[in-house]
Amino acid sequence: MEANNVIRSSAVENEKLHCPYCRTLSGFSFPVHRRSYYRCPSCDLIFARQKEDINTVIAYYRNRYFDDQTGDQMSGQRTNIYRHILDVLEDYKNPGSLLDLGCGCGFFLKEASERGWQVFGVDPSRKSIDHAKSLIGNAVVCGTLDDVPTDRRFDAITP
Repeated sequence: MEANNVIRSSAVENEKLHCPYCRTLSGFSFPVHRRSYYRCPSCDLIFARQKEDINTVIAYYRNRYFDDQTGDQMSGQRTNIYRHILDVLEDYKNPGSLLDLGCGCGFFLKEASERGWQVFGVDPSRKSIDHAKSLIGNAVVCGTLDDVPTDRRFDAITP
């Protein structure tokens, strides 16, 4: 059994996937909780292998994500993580415009807004977006990256 895991791990480490953003062939970078993450050598995006059809994933987020997964967002457990991410971003860029893809309930956007960022978020979960609107107003939309206005430009994008 252990030998099989080593073989599988070695196969993943040698696997190359196309970056979902720029389509550059990208190699394995690191594992986290049974998921393999890849880093694009061209645009530096870190991404996970898609195990499911994108429509299945979006349907889950639209219909069940809020009820299944938002407990830690609502509890405030992520606040220090959000602050740390903003500290790192602000080492490179003064607050400017920020797009949060998969913004969930809007708590990260709220922290960013309070620090001077002009924020915009998108998430496929209607319930999450409704909560985000209660925190930051109409700077969020229900949908996917395809629903971000094409005339908008951002200084930072967070997934």
